[in-house]
Amino acid sequence: MKEVSMAPAIHIGRDAIAALDVYARGHGFAELVLIADKNTYEALGRRLAEELSAGGHAVRAVVLQQAEVVADERSIVQVLTGSGPTNGCFFAVGSGTITDIVRFVSHRTNRSFISVPTAPSVDGFIASHAALVLGGLKESIGCAPPRALFADLATLRAAPQEMIAAGIADVAGKLTAVSDLEIGHLLWNERYDPDIAHRLRANALRCVEQAAEILSGSDAAMTALVEALVETGLCMLDFGNSSPASGAEHHISHFWELQLLRQARPAILHGAKVSAATLICARWYDALRKVSSEEAKVRLEGARLPDRTTELARIRELYGAAAEPIIRQQAPFLDMSSQAFDALKARIMARWTDIQHVAAEVPTPDRVERWLQQAGAPTDARQLGFSEDLIREGCEYGHYVRYRFTIAKLARILSLDCEPRPGSA
Repeated sequence: MKEVSMAPAIHIGRDAIAALDVYARGHGFAELVLIADKNTYEALGRRLAEELSAGGHAVRAVVLQQAEVVADERSIVQVLTGSGPTNGCFFAVGSGTITDIVRFVSHRTNRSFISVPTAPSVDGFIASHAALVLGGLKESIGCAPPRALFADLATLRAAPQEMIAAGIADVAGKLTAVSDLEIGHLLWNERYDPDIAHRLRANALRCVEQAAEILSGSDAAMTALVEALVETGLCMLDFGNSSPASGAEHHISHFWELQLLRQARPAILHGAKVSAATLICARWYDALRKVSSEEAKVRLEGARLPDRTTELARIRELYGAAAEPIIRQQAPFLDMSSQAFDALKARIMARWTDIQHVAAEVPTPDRVERWLQQAGAPTDARQLGFSEDLIREGCEYGHYVRYRFTIAKLARILSLDCEPRPGSA
């Protein structure tokens, strides 16, 4: 993996805890504040606290007790009050949610943190942003990466299989996310880095092509998955934010998550939602590459801006208390004049050859579906218990979660099917 100056120290192995002890001593950490939930504390936190305490470290453990921990205001306050006034280094012992909570708290209290994953379920362990639920809306908040990551292979191999599958699926999402990044660059002047896009795409392909082997549970295969998750994090660090690794597939996932929160329904693994949404996006790209320039011209001539009043009412209905910040953020889209929309359509037509090239970089839906099935990840949002209406709403309105121009927006303009199936457009 490419070395970058701000990259955390990475240690993957069965000796990770011993290596962490040495690292803590070497960096003079006088106090260690361990943050976990009930499950991750039993999976690794208790052992980590005991071994570090036996080694002479002063260890304070904060264990979040709620049945379902959410990276929201409540959890943030619990960590702040539980850890007390401290100059110690935070240890995030858990998966994505715990890591995001600790990343935010450590950054806002000007403390270091170390990531100690208990399941290889997400690609954000070493990211510099925290995915938080604030005011009912999923937001990406700039923070700082951990000083180090110590991945204990025995713990990761013992993780539930659905969490391992979620990690593979989260990496697979880059197969569409990097194409969304280029689409946004072509059509909306968003920042693009071809080197990072290449790294992410190559990394995702290496991971999904060995999905079945990863599920076999060998140390080598688990190391390969962790390295894929880490490389994704390094790409985000190099780019400066999560955009290269988070396209329409993540926005749809965030929309579904928001609806689960609003309905007080149990959470679903991030990677599981991304898995189903990635296949939707792969089908959009498949439909896109089958549209000739002549057909594109016809579709664009017939394209119309949605009625603003109707669109705002729908956003308010679907996003609830989070609607007004979204409406303000999305003003360039929602308030687009007919002249600006005509200019956008002209740009799409002028860049059609480039758009087709981008679409061709996305593996076919059949290949994506096969890889996800080999990973044991869901390939249909109905498998997650989502209704037809919720799936369609995510496809039509999930793009408002972030101010980005992705395949989801392009699909609406071109009237591609909301949830295309093979052979449809």
